[in-house]
Amino acid sequence: MAIFDEIQVRVYRSYIKLPLIFFVPLLTLLSAFSLAYFHVNSPHFWRATELQLHEVMGGHFALGYVEFSPTLTGVEVYDAHILTEEREPVIAADHVQARLNPLMLMTERIEFSHGRVDGARVRLAFDDNGELNLLRALGIYERMRSRDREDDDEQRRSQAVGFRDIELQDVVFEFSDPRFDFQVDAADIPRASISVEPTAVIMSVDELKLPGANFRFRHQLFKFPEERGDWEFRVDNFEVYDWRWVNEGFTVDRVIAEVDGIRAEAGGRMVFPDDDGERNMLYDARGTLSADYQSTVLDYFTAGNIKF
Repeated sequence: MAIFDEIQVRVYRSYIKLPLIFFVPLLTLLSAFSLAYFHVNSPHFWRATELQLHEVMGGHFALGYVEFSPTLTGVEVYDAHILTEEREPVIAADHVQARLNPLMLMTERIEFSHGRVDGARVRLAFDDNGELNLLRALGIYERMRSRDREDDDEQRRSQAVGFRDIELQDVVFEFSDPRFDFQVDAADIPRASISVEPTAVIMSVDELKLPGANFRFRHQLFKFPEERGDWEFRVDNFEVYDWRWVNEGFTVDRVIAEVDGIRAEAGGRMVFPDDDGERNMLYDARGTLSADYQSTVLDYFTAGNIKF
């Protein structure tokens, strides 16, 4: 059978003749789509994606298993990990499901949206230099240090990664600092976004509600004697609204918490500028406190010398 031969196709009660060459473009597109589908579902593509994420952000990213939908617009990732450059674990997730715009890959941008993360474990910690591991993994500090360098890599500056409208379920959260630490079990974040652009890093959380969290403040933070001991307490009904991070700091519209009979509500702005290699902390905030007559917080800070 030659390529210019014809075949008969029945349409209702009649027959029409179509040349075989009519199907060549269709078969070409089908073949190209099949190759693309099997390529993006191959381990080679996963490793290439990990490498691109590393080049954009600076940290390391590990993907256990990746599966794309037949339309190439949906992706599911199992056993995902985000690590710092020193491969210190920061975020691990059992399952991630999100939409992906494959056309954005042609512009060297990876854009995930309308996703869901299940079973995430987040550990945030400051190192001896006062740098947060999550910000190191996202390349924020390196971008701040290299912002004015003339030898920046042009390819890295042109790449970007975005995670938009992501829902997190059953997040186990841990924060560690030489002065204090806290841990939260089974938290839900209904909507969060992270965007790593060539000249900016933007993160946002619209709303966060926690039933409770366990805190420990070490006595050195308040310059109390060792015999005073650490201050351990539980925060109940912790709520955060409209938290936004841009480059060197964040703003928050409202934070509400209850601590041992004291209700706190605050909001404002906090920035961490780099002044000749020394990290500073500046803030502009407003807030209110209300306390019961009997409070364990009051007893701790006054050593029980004030009673009502």
